[in-house]
Amino acid sequence: MGTSVRIVAWAPDRTVADAAVAGAYAEVARLDSLFSDYRDDSGVAELARAAGTGPVPAAPELVSILGAALEWSRVTGGAFDVTVGPATREWRRAMRRGELPPPTVLDSIRALVGGDGLDLDAESGTVALVRRGMSLDLGGIAKGWIADRVLARLRDAGIASALVDAGGDLALGAAPPDADGWRVEFPGGEVHEMSDVAVATSGDRYQFLEVGGVRYSHILDPRTAIGLIDAPTVVVVAGDATTADVLASALGGLPPARVRALVDSLGTVAVRIVPRTTGVDPWSSEGFPVPLAVQERSP
Repeated sequence: MGTSVRIVAWAPDRTVADAAVAGAYAEVARLDSLFSDYRDDSGVAELARAAGTGPVPAAPELVSILGAALEWSRVTGGAFDVTVGPATREWRRAMRRGELPPPTVLDSIRALVGGDGLDLDAESGTVALVRRGMSLDLGGIAKGWIADRVLARLRDAGIASALVDAGGDLALGAAPPDADGWRVEFPGGEVHEMSDVAVATSGDRYQFLEVGGVRYSHILDPRTAIGLIDAPTVVVVAGDATTADVLASALGGLPPARVRALVDSLGTVAVRIVPRTTGVDPWSSEGFPVPLAVQERSP
C-alpha cells in the first residue's frame, strides 16, 4: 500500500512471539498483493485491466473490502469512494509536476468515478468495473482493514496485547503488562493511554500541492476529483481500524453540520477536527477521545 507496517506484541515467550509476528507479516504481504494500486500484479490492478469487460472473479478478501467500501460510500454521501483511482493517479502526477490537472482531464476523470460503476456480486465472488478506464484506490480503507485482520490473527495466536501500526493507522489490543493502555500521542502533543480501540489521523502536513496560493491536499474529494483545499487535521477513535481509516479520510471533505450528524448517528466513534483556516476553532465530539457509545456503557 505504499507504506510501512509495525507490530509490537507481548507474548508468553520469544518463540510464540516470533511465530505469531512472522505469520502476521506474511498476512500483510498477502493482502498487499490484493489491495495495492502501487503494484501491477495486484488484485485491484487486474480489476482495472478488466474494466468495461464485465464481471471477473476476485479473491474473497477483495470482495469483502469492496462491499464495506460501497457501504461507507453510501453512509458518507460519496465523500468516501474507492473508484477514485483515476483521480489518484492523475493527482500523483500533478504533485510531481507542481501544477493542477487541466480542466478537461478532470472532466474525463469525474465521468469514471462513482460507486454506481462498481458492480459487486458477493454470492458469485465477482467484481465488475463497468466503465472502461475505471480503477480502484483502496488507500482510504485498506490500511485499517489490514490492521484489523493482523490484530485478530495475533489474538488467535494467543497474543492479546498487541499494537499494529499501518502507516499511522493504529489497531490497539489489550494494554501491555503493568500499563493502563498503549501510549498514543495525538496531533498537538496530547497523550492518552488507550486499549482495544483504533486510532487514525489524516491531514496534509506532509503531502500537498500548492498552486497560486491555494493548498490542495493529497486527500481527494471523489465528487470533484480534486485534493481537499486547506484540509483540516482529522483524528478518529473507533472500535475498529477500518472505520477509523475511512472516516479520517472522508470527514475532512464534509461540512461541519454533516460531520456532527454522522458522528452522532454512528455513536461508536469519537472525532476531533482541527481546521487549517485561521480563526476557526477545533471541534471535538462529546467526550473525545472516548466514543459516546462507550461512555454510555460505562458505570
